[in-house]
Amino acid sequence: MSLLERLQQIPDPRSRRRREYPLYALLAALILAAAHGENSLRQMWLWGRRWAPLLVRHPALGLASRAKFPALGTFWYTLQKLPPEELEHALAGWMVPDAASASESRRGENAALQMLIQVGQRLRIALAREQQAEEDALAAALRLLTTVEEAERETAVRSAAG
Repeated sequence: MSLLERLQQIPDPRSRRRREYPLYALLAALILAAAHGENSLRQMWLWGRRWAPLLVRHPALGLASRAKFPALGTFWYTLQKLPPEELEHALAGWMVPDAASASESRRGENAALQMLIQVGQRLRIALAREQQAEEDALAAALRLLTTVEEAERETAVRSAAG
């Protein structure tokens, strides 16, 4: 199952009227920003705004129905509502299996953001190995987000680490 498919399985905790953008699209945008080195919500959002024309047009992300990139407040509200346990369960194969690291991620109000950053960093490792010649980093990350299966990602991460 691809990372994007895993994100699509997370139940949306927001009220129906607050669901202007799909949950998986918001989470995927944050992971892509983390894969490109951003590690705070504001910096991730600024990265997303910078790449919004490409992100909004990418059909797999589900942002095409809206002409604009989500506001910073939309990301903040979503992360506040998202139970870290749901995210951790969906992304278990993408997070570092170290128990101490996982328990630290669950603490505090930024637990969901820390998990997304961790997944983005792991995606960056796979990206470094899988990026094809002449392919820009964002295009490669979008391709990996929608196609890399968990077993393939593990192989890519192991190869890059060692």
